[in-house]
Amino acid sequence: MRNKQPWLTVLFILLASAPRLASGAEPAEPAIAAVLSSEAGPYREALAGLQEELGFSVPVFSLSRGEPKIPDSARIVVAFGSKAALLRRQDRLTLVYAMSPGVVIKDKNTFEVHMEPEASVLLSSLKKIQPGLKKLGILWQSPKFEAYLLQLRSAAAELDMSIEDSRLEKTAEVPGRLRILYGKIDAIWLPPDPLLLNADNLTIFTEFSRSNNIPFFVPSGGLLEQGLASVTPTFREIGRLAAIAARSALTGQNQKKIIYPTRVELGINKAAAAKIGLKISEETLRQADKIIP
Repeated sequence: MRNKQPWLTVLFILLASAPRLASGAEPAEPAIAAVLSSEAGPYREALAGLQEELGFSVPVFSLSRGEPKIPDSARIVVAFGSKAALLRRQDRLTLVYAMSPGVVIKDKNTFEVHMEPEASVLLSSLKKIQPGLKKLGILWQSPKFEAYLLQLRSAAAELDMSIEDSRLEKTAEVPGRLRILYGKIDAIWLPPDPLLLNADNLTIFTEFSRSNNIPFFVPSGGLLEQGLASVTPTFREIGRLAAIAARSALTGQNQKKIIYPTRVELGINKAAAAKIGLKISEETLRQADKIIP
């Protein structure tokens, strides 16, 4: 439970500058508004996390219903999805955007919540599943992924691992690049790269994994049937982090421009592990949030 006592001495200052920060309070003049790219379930789940963390409801606009009319009192727009993130906004508004793979907005008044977990969290979780993991293969295409790749390499060095990556010019290169990685990697992870994530590529990765006994880690729990395991934040957690970023922006607190989730859900496909001969420890299975028998 939050300790509200420190707020008492500065209550009037906070109300003047950011009236919606008091836990559970919902002033008539909203300082935060949310824009969804559509009514899709993941965006709604992220919205629930946003409002849950804030402690109050915010005005919500879905692009599937037309152009949003952001209240004049709003100072922060939280956008879920690429279309919402790329929507033109007034200069007075600070943007917090999430669930927008491939989108890069370079503006001093923007903050992004990534879909990839913090690099050290991802790699340490993968090593729990596969303790012998030393060389992790990654295929990628989106230019946005390059910054995260640098963090992965740094985190890998701390865990006595290495990253064997290959950037693709086009998705048709996937089969050939996988063949090149064969014999050089202990497992392969597919990032949430919008240029690579499609049904055909998932089939290619899955077949490569099962025919060569190489674990395939997928970027979402929703894709767990195609892979061996997933280490991902929930959409609700992404919304929660967006709320923290919005709150910090309102109060003028210093924060990172790019936010990586540290709370993740672990999914394990026991059938896929059995097919490639990987035995997962009972302790790791107990820690899993989702298991496919």
